[in-house]
Amino acid sequence: KSNGQASDTNQIGNGGATIGYTGVLSKLGFDVSLGYIYAMQDVGAFAQYTTTNYNRRTAGWDGNFALMVGPFKAGIQYAAAMNSMRDFIWKKDSTDTTGESAEPTAGNIYGSFAFKTAGYNSKLTASYQWSTQGFTAASVGGAERFTVPENSGALEYDVNVLQNTMVGLEINRDNAYSKDNNGQGDGSTTGIARLSILL
Repeated sequence: KSNGQASDTNQIGNGGATIGYTGVLSKLGFDVSLGYIYAMQDVGAFAQYTTTNYNRRTAGWDGNFALMVGPFKAGIQYAAAMNSMRDFIWKKDSTDTTGESAEPTAGNIYGSFAFKTAGYNSKLTASYQWSTQGFTAASVGGAERFTVPENSGALEYDVNVLQNTMVGLEINRDNAYSKDNNGQGDGSTTGIARLSILL
């Protein structure tokens, strides 16, 4: 890979599995699942910043649990490495000169409420995400790094203005890892407007 893009000689050898169940118990809906991925290095922020062949794959797992009652839904999602990522070095603070193999985790907790806006179906969703050991100052073979926010918050509003057309507005606040953790120590706020056609 070069600059996060795969060359013709690179092949993806990955896979995973998920088992889940959705049901209703006394008007209370629930959704639970548990998943497994063979190699975390091949996905997301890890794959984007991996420019060398990793020495040892790192498997990962994820879990999801959600409850639904009437117009309300709430849930939690969690993902974690099952062993250390030898290719990504986590430095716990600015005085750590050697670091250790990262064992990243990430979570998301959210809640939503469905209602009507001038007769149109609408939904308001709030969420909070966090991660641990999601920033590294160096990887094996170079000065590459992967980074996700240490924590984030989001507020989203969606409304079906037509039968198959949805308008959405979203505000996100991302906070980077602190300078004590060799991160930037800053934050950013972004706004997103979407027009979606549902097929």
